[in-house]
Amino acid sequence: MERSVELFAFITFVVSGISHILHHREWAEFVVYIRDRGHAGVLFNGFIVLTFGAFIVSFHPVWNGPAAVLTAVGYLMVFKGIMVFTSPELGMKSMRMVNPEKSYALALVGVFKIIIGGCAGWELWN
Repeated sequence: MERSVELFAFITFVVSGISHILHHREWAEFVVYIRDRGHAGVLFNGFIVLTFGAFIVSFHPVWNGPAAVLTAVGYLMVFKGIMVFTSPELGMKSMRMVNPEKSYALALVGVFKIIIGGCAGWELWN
């Protein structure tokens, strides 16, 4: 099952990472759109993060080599989901930091996503 999770993570992290780099302004607009939905938007974001993180944590208990990065990111995503669900205002505060004028910061998020996806890919092909 670990290999399936690594393939899933490789595809989703690399594709969304490239998208964050190439279309950081559009991603900022998306975050603003969700944020404008109020706490419902924050909870929607939390649901996505928690679901993806719980999937990784449940089916990828690997703590050695580059694959450990993916497992650690899964736990961080679960933690973020818990924080958003238990304190939606924290999630809102985080989303308020994003705006289209400073969208270039989301390109950096894209770089990190590609690195995470690369760690998953490394495990797949080595």
